Amino acid sequence: LVPVGNVLRPYADMLLHESFDIPLAGLINGSIDAVLQLGTDDDPQIWITDYKSNRLDQDGDATIISAYGQERLFDAMAHHHYPLQALIYGTAMYRYLRWRAPHLTNPSNHVKGFSYFFVRGMVGPDTPSDTGVFTWLAPDGLWQGLSDRLAGDSR
Repeated sequence: LVPVGNVLRPYADMLLHESFDIPLAGLINGSIDAVLQLGTDDDPQIWITDYKSNRLDQDGDATIISAYGQERLFDAMAHHHYPLQALIYGTAMYRYLRWRAPHLTNPSNHVKGFSYFFVRGMVGPDTPSDTGVFTWLAPDGLWQGLSDRLAGDSR
């Protein structure tokens, strides 16, 4: 479901490997921090957002902000299984739209992706735009495919 070359493909491959074994208790403890709707009611563009306060800086970092570049963000996301959390949230949003917005012909196309905001790396207006922000655009059909698999359809 996640194409080759996509930044989350290595994580998706790890999820499918037989050695993947994490405790699920506590994985979905909280709630989605914010669901943002861009576009119109007839053609909504839904983004799932979550705020994180993880401290990523380490001894030797030149500045705190340097710890919140894309590579370190992705490492932190994978370590804490935030991509799995986001995939579950996205699938839940897809199912919600399918149920509550039947006028949308393909709700999977309206859940665009997710953004994780690492607030310690977002230090003001001079912060480079991608520092502290991990954004991922979902491939076409992902949410429907995940929903089908979670419902037991392994096609």
